[in-house]
Amino acid sequence: MNIRGNWKGLLLLFVIVPIGVFVGYKLAVTGLPTLETTTVTLAPVAWSFNKTSESTSIEETPNATYADDMSQMNFSVTLGQYLHGDIAIPYYTLDVGVRFAATPLNKDFSVRNVLVTFGNDPQPSAVSVQTYVWSFENLSLAAYSSGEDASIQLLGNSSSVGVKCQLAVNWYLYTPNNVTNSREVTYEVTCFNGTAYEKITQPFDLTLIGS
Repeated sequence: MNIRGNWKGLLLLFVIVPIGVFVGYKLAVTGLPTLETTTVTLAPVAWSFNKTSESTSIEETPNATYADDMSQMNFSVTLGQYLHGDIAIPYYTLDVGVRFAATPLNKDFSVRNVLVTFGNDPQPSAVSVQTYVWSFENLSLAAYSSGEDASIQLLGNSSSVGVKCQLAVNWYLYTPNNVTNSREVTYEVTCFNGTAYEKITQPFDLTLIGS
């Protein structure tokens, strides 16, 4: 009897079976293998404003659209009140609204994730997320953060339904009026078309020009 050979066979069996069980468990839990994700980066939308020494209502809304055979999307950034500071808040503030909407054109389309980021300003400033004026339709809040680099993340679901969101932030400017501030507000929308994922990226370049 080849005892050594039998022990080798048993040892190999003990190694292979747990690996097979682990791989099967990982596939069941994580859904691996992952589906392919393609990224579509749209042309940046540029907007600028000359700083003033007085408070003013800007009320401008640069926007962008994207459409294919699966859906139509609308992106916008609204620039509202530009407010002079006082003793309590000794700096300028710009009210910023972000709005996104997607309409499915195919029953297999669904929005799974919406991420809005507010890129770092080369000059001292911060973004404060204002949750009390938000509204969502078929989206739910997953996470958000305020500060020099701010972000808001929303989650969709597997249903082929239209989605909308309206969000608000305050851009605090810790600089004098003769200094230029700038930020890139970027939407990253991850969708599923029934067979693969697609990420649509739409940047907005915002510049407050020092006067």
